[in-house]
Amino acid sequence: MTAHLSDQDIQRDAISGARILVGDMLMWSDLDSLDVPLAAREVVRAAIAAKRPRRVLLAGPRAGLLVDAVPTDVPVDVLVRALPDARVLGDRAGLHASADLYCGGLDVFEPGHTYDLVVALGGPERLLGPDS
Repeated sequence: MTAHLSDQDIQRDAISGARILVGDMLMWSDLDSLDVPLAAREVVRAAIAAKRPRRVLLAGPRAGLLVDAVPTDVPVDVLVRALPDARVLGDRAGLHASADLYCGGLDVFEPGHTYDLVVALGGPERLLGPDS
């Protein structure tokens, strides 16, 4: 893992506000070929209903499509490796006052806080960048 970077050390996408990490893919989209994982959405909703999390991580583009299953008052971080996907998911996450977007590989992601619920869908081929 990399050292924790301060907000000033991380480049932000001007369109989505996503923090750009190492391993990002600027001209690629995983979302073009993905549908919303409806069964996973119900599992996420049930998990949140059973024990309300203080913070949620949605890792990968399929997990990012579940952002609307997280209550708007629960902080949620969305991590995807492709910048076009971060922009699309940024629109979906717009209702979350406390949603943060990250673009890059899971292997270099160090948010500086912990999560009570982590949803990672798609396997390493959707969670890691070309530099991983």
